[in-house]
Amino acid sequence: AGYAASCRSGGGSPPSDSHDEAASLLGRRGGRSGAAMDTMETNSDSMSSDDGTATIEDVEPHIPQIEIEVPRLSSFTQSSANCINLLMGIGLLSYPYVLKLSGWVPGFGIIIAMAFICRYTGNLIAELMDYQPSIKLREGPGAYTIIGFHDLGRVAFGTAGSLFVSAAFIGETFGYGCIYLIVEGDNLHKLLGDHESFKHLDRHDFMFLSLLIFLPTLWLRNLSLLSYFSALGACSAAILSLGVIISGVDGAPPNPTYCKGDCKGSILDPAPTVLARWANITSVIGLCMVGFSGHAVFPTLRLDMEDTRLYPRVLDLSYTFLLTLYLTIASAGYLMYGESCQEEITLNLGHSLVSQLAVWVVCINPITKFALDMAPICMGVEGLFFDSLSLKKEGVLANIIAIFLRTAIATGALLVVFAIPSFSVMMGFMGSICSFTIAVTFPCACFLRLKWHEISTAKK
Repeated sequence: AGYAASCRSGGGSPPSDSHDEAASLLGRRGGRSGAAMDTMETNSDSMSSDDGTATIEDVEPHIPQIEIEVPRLSSFTQSSANCINLLMGIGLLSYPYVLKLSGWVPGFGIIIAMAFICRYTGNLIAELMDYQPSIKLREGPGAYTIIGFHDLGRVAFGTAGSLFVSAAFIGETFGYGCIYLIVEGDNLHKLLGDHESFKHLDRHDFMFLSLLIFLPTLWLRNLSLLSYFSALGACSAAILSLGVIISGVDGAPPNPTYCKGDCKGSILDPAPTVLARWANITSVIGLCMVGFSGHAVFPTLRLDMEDTRLYPRVLDLSYTFLLTLYLTIASAGYLMYGESCQEEITLNLGHSLVSQLAVWVVCINPITKFALDMAPICMGVEGLFFDSLSLKKEGVLANIIAIFLRTAIATGALLVVFAIPSFSVMMGFMGSICSFTIAVTFPCACFLRLKWHEISTAKK
């Protein structure tokens, strides 16, 4: 994607004002235009020397031909699917709980507002990527092309901006690792807690069991195999949504551990609900934010498109789909379970076949996501460790050290989970601090910093 971006921008040197339009025009076509090439060929055919020296036709066959394979880019449909898959993750579990905390009116209002805000800041990122920096960002092609959040931070705020982005990424990545441990532990407890072999285990024991399940995937230093399962996130979200709606329409009995009294698990015979509740608004904002935040990957998504002019339409389609899905699952879950809604909607589901299938899929999803999300932190720690001790990064010793370091990082995540075992608290922290910073605060700050003199007072 970065190579494609450099091809589009004609990067390599900072373009002057008079060169911008031509560079953009030629870069978008991946080279010279057809008319220009025809003119060059015509001129070359007519070039010859009167004194009998070699012409271009004589020399041309001896020039080695170099073929450059340009990466295949994504169509509008593929980009939209990638964007939806990116955004639709584990945050889906908490939307019925959002309505329980806030009631119908504030809950719907905040979910819709977060969708529109994140859609707007996603478009700001596209405008920022077209900004031409005056500093060299890297060597080679695309040296003056913004291709990611680290580039944005450096261009807007210098080294401090890059460090800030790195800290926010680390916090968000580590937080997701903690959330996966909580989700896996809670759902394994729900599925296996009644079996004779697991009756003596409590919630913390199942979280430790989750860590043991995750570790073999985290020890893999080559995650190419796990990347094939990344689409399981979207599949699990779709199966969970269908499972909740089918259970609600069918009126399948809910989990009696959490559903008592008027909680019947039926959409057609709904449980009592509340119109508005204002005491938990800050927590609700954090919970809603996680489901709409994927802005750290939006630059890569845009660079990977065949036609970047369609990027706003990709955002429109993706956020419209997600908003519809989140409102649907939130409404269905709140109608089914009312004030008995749990932090994770899977805990409310009963023992019907559809419900159990949904829970099992939710359990399988974190097994691959945990390693993929924690990999950047692990590789960063390994790099610092190996460089500081001047050790080789390959070989048996390197693999043993990597396993030790990755186990230590995962154990740290487990200790955090033991200290904060609440799914909603962890999700609220992630949304309010990390996700809101990356999705809203940082893009707006960069935009104001770089384009302050170009935008209207209303937009400021």
